[in-house]
Amino acid sequence: MSRFVDIVFGDMSVNLTNSNATAELTPIPTHPDLAQIDGAWLVCNSAANSYVSGSMNSAAQQAQSNLISGAGCSPVGALQGATSISVNSNYYGKYVTYFYMGAQVSDNSQGLFVYRSALVPTPTPSPTPTPSQTATPSPTPTQTSTPSPIPSPSNSQLVVPGGGAAPTASPLPSPTPSTKPTPITSPSPKASSPAPTKPELPVLEVAPSSSDKTSSAGVKIQSKYPSGEIEQLEEVVVPPTNVAAPLIPIEKKSIGLTTTSILDPVANPAIGASGVDGQSPKTFEALASPASAKTFTQNLSQLFAMLAGLTLAGVASTRAASRKKSTGDVPGNLDASQDPFASSAKAWGDKLAVWKLGAATFLDKPSVWLTLKSAKISPLLSKIFNDGSYLRSIFGSLTLMAPLVSAAIAIYAVQISGGLIANTAWTALLLLSWIAIFDALAGLVGILAYAISFWFVAQHVDVWQDIRVLLGTALVIIGPSLLMTAFRTIRRQAALGTKHWWERVSDLAIGPFISGWSMSIFVSALPAIAGKTLSVANHVFLFAVIIAMTAVVRVLAEEFAAQNYPQRMDRLTPDEIPDSSRTQKALSLTVRYFFWVFMAAGVLGNSWQLWVGSAIVLIPQVLSWYEDEVPNSPTIWRLLPTGVPGLAFGLLVTGWTTTVLSYLVISSAHLAKWAFVILPMPLIVFALLASFGRFGETENEIKPTKRNKYVYRIGGVVMLAITMRLAGVV
Repeated sequence: MSRFVDIVFGDMSVNLTNSNATAELTPIPTHPDLAQIDGAWLVCNSAANSYVSGSMNSAAQQAQSNLISGAGCSPVGALQGATSISVNSNYYGKYVTYFYMGAQVSDNSQGLFVYRSALVPTPTPSPTPTPSQTATPSPTPTQTSTPSPIPSPSNSQLVVPGGGAAPTASPLPSPTPSTKPTPITSPSPKASSPAPTKPELPVLEVAPSSSDKTSSAGVKIQSKYPSGEIEQLEEVVVPPTNVAAPLIPIEKKSIGLTTTSILDPVANPAIGASGVDGQSPKTFEALASPASAKTFTQNLSQLFAMLAGLTLAGVASTRAASRKKSTGDVPGNLDASQDPFASSAKAWGDKLAVWKLGAATFLDKPSVWLTLKSAKISPLLSKIFNDGSYLRSIFGSLTLMAPLVSAAIAIYAVQISGGLIANTAWTALLLLSWIAIFDALAGLVGILAYAISFWFVAQHVDVWQDIRVLLGTALVIIGPSLLMTAFRTIRRQAALGTKHWWERVSDLAIGPFISGWSMSIFVSALPAIAGKTLSVANHVFLFAVIIAMTAVVRVLAEEFAAQNYPQRMDRLTPDEIPDSSRTQKALSLTVRYFFWVFMAAGVLGNSWQLWVGSAIVLIPQVLSWYEDEVPNSPTIWRLLPTGVPGLAFGLLVTGWTTTVLSYLVISSAHLAKWAFVILPMPLIVFALLASFGRFGETENEIKPTKRNKYVYRIGGVVMLAITMRLAGVV
């Protein structure tokens, strides 16, 4: 695939030594992968330090939009390869910016546009010295080298290789070819005259920050594939240049992992991560740059792939729940209220004398009652009430501490936020998510405490946006826990044989993968939803690792409860969960539809893709209502991938779809909108196949992939590795 090369100029400082000056730039580096096609000096109202890469047309338009509309830049002159320009008093308090324009050597339809700024300070006025009379010097010709400018088209638009021009809101003038260098004369006084005083030449130097007066320009060239993988990182050193002493010393950091690097904030402008914890949130628009729009589209792709995997994993899950409740094998339905467990065994934990105390068991009956009563209103709420039954079987009424601690953390997070939702401490969100992995009900209580507290004390600059942030935060806190148990059932009978232990070991791999992966998606998308940079986005990897490790503990705790408290587990898990009515399902679907519309509108805006895409996402749920009315096909059931293979298939389909879509849609902003419509469409196909392929010749038939235990186990390991690779986890 074609390769993009990002040139990052070294950090620069400005030293204004007199009233007039020259802006100087260290020599621009060359690289075999890039050919500079143009360069321009601009003066801007604000700093502009970034880059845009991609197709020449779209990248050029985006870069010029960032400079002209975003930073308020106006051109000084298109001087390709020029290392200096004259600076006058009109530049004081503004930013001198160099705009590098390059094309990829192997594919000139791909380009890179880099811009780097330096502030021109306003000088302190000083008395003007009275000039003394000097003799008239006789000129002595001295040849000096001047850069030979490469002529560019005189069109006021930026010319893009391959034809066409990138329109701009304010035209950038092209240079006019100059004549041959003219010798510059230097004064030479006559012998009979007094020696003239040499005037001090004012110089504005733009150079890399260094503690020495002579330094090499630290220019980093970073080769990057479209997938985001870093191929190499090397230092390219240009000849030493005399530079001015920096105004602000810049700390040089070495590249490499340390034992504490996982805790350090990581900057990622594409997702709204500033890299500095505690920094005031700044406006972040996910579709404002190609890099952030591409990242948002990738998050959408992975989210829809996960939904596709859930659709395939939950083939006729509602019917399966009624047939297989005692087996603990009902995956794939986020709405399923059942976390089935049935056992007639009795272990040492069930015989403990503490269970005779009312104080230890007073939560048992209310938890079962809430699970049953809420099922008709909301199957999802019923599932949340029943999620922590394994903890109640072990600790009894002490599990009440989890919701209380969760609420206390949420309220404290509100108090230290200063009344701004975007200032919520990332550590508080991590703790709330950590608790929710063990008990979804505790996570829900924390969410409610967080939302209610903020609603009363927050400074509501934008009420609707605040609501989006609250809902997005709720997804971060409770989403991974629900998705983990929806994709694969981890509540099973005690493992007694090799077959059962293999399934439990699989739980230890699949559960953490789903929870950690989904957490990374939710955290990465939160700044886009909020429209601001958030400190939580600085710790995507940390969140994913902590939640995945916590999921391992959750699976082990489920097995511990099944082994040692089977009777209490059976008592706390209702045998029959009432199904909700068609009216309730329709109301729930309506709420979900407007939830999708409301959340996505903060990023995509009010467009037809928003309304249509939100409807397509929910069509599979509607189809599942009528699955009993269509004939069953054992052949489709045998061929249809489910579980991890189904997730891998969903990732492949959404990945291919995104790739094709990126070639058809040039604009990054439009790509995200079209992806919101196109990517959910495979869900409809999967749902139709699932409706027709509900079971085999008999309801107890085993799938062909599970008939041979070695094929099933070895193939399962291979498929999990492939799926994790497709998801970008490994």
